Amino acid sequence: MWRWQNLQDYAYPQILAQRAAYPDKLIALSLEWNIPGHEHCLVGIISHDGQAISDFEYMFDRQDRDTSRNLPKQNGGHHCLSLARDREAGHRDAIAAAAWLQANHRYTSWLIPAHPERLRSYDIVHFRDLNNAAPDVAFGFEGIPGHQKATIRGDYSLQADGGGTFGGAGYYVAKVGGVWDALLGEGRVWSVFANSDFHNIDRDFWPGEYAKNYTFVQDKNGDGQICLEELVAGLRSGNSFCVLGDLINALDFYLQGRDGALAFMGQTLKVARGEGIKIIIRFKSPAFNHHHDPVRVDHIDLIAGKISGKVSPGNKRAYRQATNRSSRVIARFTEADWREDEAGWKTIEYYLERVSQDMYFRLRGTNLGLGVKGETDEEGNPLRDSLRAASANGPEAAAWADLWFYSNAIFLDVQGSSH
Repeated sequence: MWRWQNLQDYAYPQILAQRAAYPDKLIALSLEWNIPGHEHCLVGIISHDGQAISDFEYMFDRQDRDTSRNLPKQNGGHHCLSLARDREAGHRDAIAAAAWLQANHRYTSWLIPAHPERLRSYDIVHFRDLNNAAPDVAFGFEGIPGHQKATIRGDYSLQADGGGTFGGAGYYVAKVGGVWDALLGEGRVWSVFANSDFHNIDRDFWPGEYAKNYTFVQDKNGDGQICLEELVAGLRSGNSFCVLGDLINALDFYLQGRDGALAFMGQTLKVARGEGIKIIIRFKSPAFNHHHDPVRVDHIDLIAGKISGKVSPGNKRAYRQATNRSSRVIARFTEADWREDEAGWKTIEYYLERVSQDMYFRLRGTNLGLGVKGETDEEGNPLRDSLRAASANGPEAAAWADLWFYSNAIFLDVQGSSH
């Protein structure tokens, strides 16, 4: 049986059965797409049946060799080319697939490149291409891969881009001034997501057991319930954060202008040149995480970078640029810097005076201090996980001892700036 048949005739009926069994849950049909020219990608389509995602898999999945249906095939099935040319041709088909989702399922689908560093099958050009072709669908990547309790964390070997994971995160996210910051520095609302990638209990945590995504979702139609379309809108908005090991379980992160205007993650605050802004961070942590360990945030870093504007594909040198040299940690907060209320919310307020250029701001937090042997460097950056001494209690215990969270970015538009 072909996979497109399974999606339509078996997987979707099972989704319907699960929805009936758990009416208080939002359950959608998605797939780990064998994306042409690359490795894997997470794709979902919200639909009243399984036809749309079945058609997508048939037309665009790299491993689908069935030709029995009256649908075009653009799945990287190019032969007798060099490896480099075959990947290039496959990537063109990946862009065609993204454009198909944008045209046919603009507000009801998502396309999230999975474990992008693992086989070095993605680079920043590919992310820019996908986002350009489908800005409402390709809006982020899996910055924290699954397989977090595998012996090689995340299944990221030394051959992965960056040589492994860093505190559980891929190099594109963990490196300040790296790929993610380069995308944010264009002003792209490009979000980071975590995944469990559950295959078996030996090396994988159950979905939500260790890695979690928190997304702000609005009841836009006012019916008192959250539907799948509203969930996808929340994902697309960028107002979300991801966390390992329940380090935090709530986050309010926003900018406030002099006039009281607010901007949350994924949003843009517009201010006049020379005005000051206030940055507010509110977070909570559970008393204990799922591993029954007490939870304590050691510090939170506020990371910022300049926005220079979106790069044109015609400017090939700039389009390949995978760094943002302006990105840096502009402030670090410890328990001496936050106040806690009776409900357990911890609040930090930080002021920037007389802003003069477009910027973005994001957060990362951890339970680890600075210069922890095998874990963090003297600046607090996560070290490559392969450098850590093996835990006597195994890789699962090591994962629970090494916790991080990452917020998505907020953007600042300074009127009259020159980007």
